[in-house]
Amino acid sequence: MTSKLNAGGMSMENFDREPQTTIETPERSQTPLPDLRAEPPPSSPSPSSHSFPPLNPSLAPDPAALLTPPPLTPPLTLPLSTVSGTDFNTPPELSSYMDFRQYLLDFYKFRRNQTRHQLRPYSYSHFAAAANIKSPNYLKMIIDGKRNLSEDMIGKFARAMNLNKSQATEFRLLVLFNQSADPAERNLLLKDLSDFRVQGKIKRGELDRKSFEKLPSWVAWVIYAMIDQQGVSFDSENLRVLLRGKVKPDEIESALKSLIEAGEVEVEEATGRLRKTRSLVDSPEDIPVALIRKLQAQLMLLGLESLYQDSPTEREFGTLTLALTASEFEEIRFKLRQLRKQIHKENSIRRMTNQGERVYQLNLQLFPVTSRADGAQGSEEHP
Repeated sequence: MTSKLNAGGMSMENFDREPQTTIETPERSQTPLPDLRAEPPPSSPSPSSHSFPPLNPSLAPDPAALLTPPPLTPPLTLPLSTVSGTDFNTPPELSSYMDFRQYLLDFYKFRRNQTRHQLRPYSYSHFAAAANIKSPNYLKMIIDGKRNLSEDMIGKFARAMNLNKSQATEFRLLVLFNQSADPAERNLLLKDLSDFRVQGKIKRGELDRKSFEKLPSWVAWVIYAMIDQQGVSFDSENLRVLLRGKVKPDEIESALKSLIEAGEVEVEEATGRLRKTRSLVDSPEDIPVALIRKLQAQLMLLGLESLYQDSPTEREFGTLTLALTASEFEEIRFKLRQLRKQIHKENSIRRMTNQGERVYQLNLQLFPVTSRADGAQGSEEHP
């Protein structure tokens, strides 16, 4: 799986890299913006169809303790036969779950397996006693999706599972995200959950802070693009106004400092303007997927804000909800990539001769909203 950076423009595609992935970075001119992508190019009928011919030779193409049960309550249990061979000898890792109900089920199975040789193996009644809940089958109703958890119940469930303070906070964020029915609210809750998990991994040493610092914040990302915008004065107050009050002056100062110290931009002594010296990300293969997703989420949330803040004449939003085969999905994804490449290259060429009036964010998204039904036929092969 290979992901590549473009010379100009700002876009992100598939950084869900496999372990040993290589990412090629072509030479860049100083003016074009980087193209940070998150997904590898799909398979294509012909080898040549993956490369888009450059419009300018100078611009190379970029090719998330057992407690005593109530004595009078018969235990409700889930047979281990439902585990389907899954090993529950180790406790489930909360940070690897995006569905709190599945996490609860796996926690129960782990405790059940852990106490299977005891006189009274772990049961729903044990959990209810630990959570100080009267109903012995309340956990089962939550797992089955027949009930939602209130704020009070979230705390009780966290205590019943012996989660520490950080884990309890993460569990709460996961529950709120899963239970939200409003798409806009879900997006914000997902961002909060993602940010919390990234910071947790950094504190635990699972993510290198140096790698974290290599990836610019969305503020630095946009400021970098503003170098190609007409009439921009790069003092923090002016930038705050141009960024429409979305960020604080200290965030702007921090973003500017990081760009300059990293050597990605420099200040021209004669004019005081910023000049690009290199791409924002020279070694994307060193950046963990979790950090790439964090930036992607931030940039996509800007689109959600624009939907409510900007008039229809200042933006372009459109949606299509389609039933597709796997091959049709691949075909559309390929076309979207080629479209993005074309827009990127054309814009890069124009910015070499004149500056833009405003910075815009272009997000292209194509994703599944349903799972494949049981018995559905496999997709046809590419012709």
